[in-house]
Amino acid sequence: MVYTDGKMPPPRPESDFDLISADFSGDHIPDLAIVNRGDSTISVLLGLGGGNFGSPVIYATGTAPTGIVAADFNSDAKIDLAVLNQADSLTLLLNGGNG
Repeated sequence: MVYTDGKMPPPRPESDFDLISADFSGDHIPDLAIVNRGDSTISVLLGLGGGNFGSPVIYATGTAPTGIVAADFNSDAKIDLAVLNQADSLTLLLNGGNG
């Protein structure tokens, strides 16, 4: 999304969530990261192959996260996560190599 007026969009309803798929563990199997707005966390589920995922690992974020982006933010060849929070803050979760 592009916001040409420089303002953040209004917060989404409490029931909304966001998710992204990327290879967080480096095993060439897609993994999932899901924003849990209601409890200010994200859940990361590592792919097991065949469309199956492991148990979620929960990470804390800022208040009421609203969006998520995956990229290599620190140039270490590992996919990291940036989470946009409701209060115009950002939580950066750097991948330590274990997904």
